[in-house]
Amino acid sequence: MSGMDEPKAPEPNKIDKLAEEATEAGRKLLDSETGRKVAQASENAFAKAEALGREAMASDTAKQAAAKAKELAGDAAEAGKRFMDSDTGKKVSEVGEKAYDKAGALARQAMASDAAKQASDTAKQVWSTRLGKNMATGAAAGAALGLVVPFVGTIFGEVVGAGLGYLRTITKKN
Repeated sequence: MSGMDEPKAPEPNKIDKLAEEATEAGRKLLDSETGRKVAQASENAFAKAEALGREAMASDTAKQAAAKAKELAGDAAEAGKRFMDSDTGKKVSEVGEKAYDKAGALARQAMASDAAKQASDTAKQVWSTRLGKNMATGAAAGAALGLVVPFVGTIFGEVVGAGLGYLRTITKKN
């Protein structure tokens, strides 16, 4: 970075300490009746979300959507093939290949940078904590549910899922 220091990945002990502090702070909430009710509600929400996810994926609507997506993908592939066989498609292909090569080179350069390595190290450290795993798992489940349930949306699903992952962490003993 021009004139600026490269960001440094937190030390492994710091990540563990921060995760433990967040977990302990949350556990203090469980000392109140309201906190215990919220924790129970989060457990119920996790169970219901899992059941809803299984139900949604097994529903006729999901099966119809999958069949329609497969049909549309086939149509798109056929149209793409016709386009690529045209003169315009061949020119677009050449430009696309050059852009792809350039993007690949830039991506390799970015991934080799210290910042990318530090980000990767930090992500690995966070994932190694129980809090990080529960929040990431909750966020992924929420995003997946958001894909199937129209009014939820993936971003809202991720946020709620991560929050439920946090609540799950603070309600479980080691």
